[in-house]
Amino acid sequence: MLLHQFGSNDPLAAFDDLPQAQYLRCYLSDLDAKSVIEEPHYFDRDYLDEFAAYYSRVARPTTNHCRRLHFFDQDLTAQNLRAALNGSAVEQARMEASYLGFTVLRPLDHAPLGRSVVKWYPDDLPRYKGNPRITSASREYRVHLAG
Repeated sequence: MLLHQFGSNDPLAAFDDLPQAQYLRCYLSDLDAKSVIEEPHYFDRDYLDEFAAYYSRVARPTTNHCRRLHFFDQDLTAQNLRAALNGSAVEQARMEASYLGFTVLRPLDHAPLGRSVVKWYPDDLPRYKGNPRITSASREYRVHLAG
């Protein structure tokens, strides 16, 4: 796993020419994102289904794994991450409390952003005041970082 600070040099910044990435970066900025953890070798079930249906029959070699980016609203360090992975309940709780969501980066030139699941922004942000969300029911996601 790789640790990045959210901003102009994180892995999502490489896709700033795409409107979807711009929207996601603005949304995460509104949520006060500060850190990004990158899983550089992630098998996404949605992408694997697509890969099996189409890309496995294409003559050009295409990788079957993705990258997944996790976003946090606290400044994380390698020490925090190592402690959480080694079972520190305090660090695990800290990371869970600051977790904002994830996005999958697929190895596709024409559609690199895959499944993205992010925390809802608060309705009381100044830019959204007076415009409450109207949504249908959503589902709960359980995310496991590093297995």
